[in-house]
Amino acid sequence: MQFTISLLSFFCATIGMVSAIPTGETIRTTPNQTTTDPICTPIEQAVPLFRLYAASIIDHFYTASSAEVEHVTTVQGFVLESTTGLVFPTQVPGTVPLHRLYNSTTFDHFYTTTLNPSTIQGYEVFGIDGYIYPDERCGAVPWFRLHNSIVADHIYTTSVVERDNAARANYVFEGIAGYVLPSN
Repeated sequence: MQFTISLLSFFCATIGMVSAIPTGETIRTTPNQTTTDPICTPIEQAVPLFRLYAASIIDHFYTASSAEVEHVTTVQGFVLESTTGLVFPTQVPGTVPLHRLYNSTTFDHFYTTTLNPSTIQGYEVFGIDGYIYPDERCGAVPWFRLHNSIVADHIYTTSVVERDNAARANYVFEGIAGYVLPSN
């Protein structure tokens, strides 16, 4: 009887561990240790996430589309500033959509992985700019989000130095928007 209860307890614990494994992740078991490792898609499948700026409307704009970079620089007056990281053009295991939103009243682009109604109030959803990690895995780095309410502009960066400099220029650190692969 004691053996049956022990065996039943072991079986239930094993089922509980297996059901807790997130989709898209593997589990490797060694004696007395259980770990989960993310499945990492090769970085060669990622594309640059470009950062552009329009001084006339004080707006930072991000896109993974080279054609869109060409359009907004020639037609809308944006200037290409840099590549802020790498994103996946299609969803791969462990990634989440990076949604692009725009507020036409304040001329502000906003990027988020969650479409929470209280967060996106006043913004129109414009689609998905790519897929990023929701946490630090596969070599991804934090993509910091800052907002300047005086000029109604959001800026995103992977650079701690740039984040801190923006904070000194009236941008308020709002947190980590997600995790992108480094572009250098």
